[in-house]
Amino acid sequence: MRSPRSLHAPAALLCGAALLLGAACRPAAESRPPAPIVEVTTTPDAPPAIVDRSLYGPPIAAITGPPEARIRVVVGASTLTLSSAAALRIRGADGIEAALRGPLKIVADGEALAIRDRRGRRTRAVAPLEVRVDDPATLSVDGRAYPGSLVLRVRGGSIDAINHVDLERYLPGVLARELFPGWEPAAYQAQAIAARSYALWEIARARDRGRDHDLEATTASQAYGGIVDHARAIEAVAATRGQVLVYDDHVVPAFYSSAHGRAAQDGIVAFPGVAPDIAPLRGGARGAWEAESPHGSWGPIVHERAVLAQRLAAWGRSRGDPIAELTAIAGVSVSRRSAAGRPAEFTIVDGEGRRFTLAPESFRHACNFDAPGLPRAPRLKSSDVEVEVAASTVTMQNGSGFGHGVGLSQWGAHGMAAAGRAAAEILAIYYPEAEVLTLYP
Repeated sequence: MRSPRSLHAPAALLCGAALLLGAACRPAAESRPPAPIVEVTTTPDAPPAIVDRSLYGPPIAAITGPPEARIRVVVGASTLTLSSAAALRIRGADGIEAALRGPLKIVADGEALAIRDRRGRRTRAVAPLEVRVDDPATLSVDGRAYPGSLVLRVRGGSIDAINHVDLERYLPGVLARELFPGWEPAAYQAQAIAARSYALWEIARARDRGRDHDLEATTASQAYGGIVDHARAIEAVAATRGQVLVYDDHVVPAFYSSAHGRAAQDGIVAFPGVAPDIAPLRGGARGAWEAESPHGSWGPIVHERAVLAQRLAAWGRSRGDPIAELTAIAGVSVSRRSAAGRPAEFTIVDGEGRRFTLAPESFRHACNFDAPGLPRAPRLKSSDVEVEVAASTVTMQNGSGFGHGVGLSQWGAHGMAAAGRAAAEILAIYYPEAEVLTLYP
């Protein structure tokens, strides 16, 4: 997900000074499709309707307290440094246990991890390696402090670090990366409820699919900064503890992005096969609340035509998409629009007349794809854009918004909060027909 702060500082999810580089709260890639769960419902005056609940969030009856969230905070590191004011208690998959004083230098050694403490003494443990510290001490990875514990895994000779933490302790580190410090408490509270709902959806999906982590610490899921000293974020999480968005007795996958621009996008259009087709995730006009957003109108973004063809093909090869066969661009058009008027499909035609179609978010990410040997791509903020193909260029113009445009607009929430609207009012605008319920104290 990208954060509203992304153009001014760094991103998460949607999401802050690494914040919201335009992709906030984006579902993690799937290794296999979910098994369909299909129900047939009827009403007295309507024909049978198919309700596919396989993409819904978890049923609210299954949530009795905050679950443990597993956030991958480091991906593919060659070495890590762990430190704490207290002893670092390690336990390897081979039964090795030790209490070591940090800092610890850790490198991959085959399927194991080689650990060197501050005195140069070495320990070797088979991954996955669990690392804990006793409260109230905290555990730092390469200088960043995290609550809870860590699990280190080896993948292809490099190290992933996964932070295991209570959901309510995780959320302040999201809000601090997603929103600007001076924004109103109501915007923070609305973001807390949306972020909690989104996290519960991702946690349930990850467990169903047997993944070893639930969320990323970047805009691939939600931006997350570990332990933060951010009073407004901490207070918003505490004030909304256990509150989630609910529709049809399930938690709403509460996607959000930096700014909608002209209109919100349909979840099923932005994330086909991932987002459910439910009323709270359908797009449309959401009111003129983004007056302070710097993303209302932007462009043009100009691509060299031949380079863009190579970029789209490279993206296709990385995803196994048929557009990998693209050799040249003869035309690009919006071939379908959502009910709200946003592009719902792009068609790219090559020199041989072959047609390749991309969903709007796939088109945006393909245009932004940085491939080896190609210059860095000029960044397309959203897929709500018009495209013009000329002799040697492809121009993206009349752009609007930042991010995928589904669910909450962070800049819109800011505008509503500044106008005195409460968190519940903000969420009612951006997730129509959803209700806010407290699922645990």
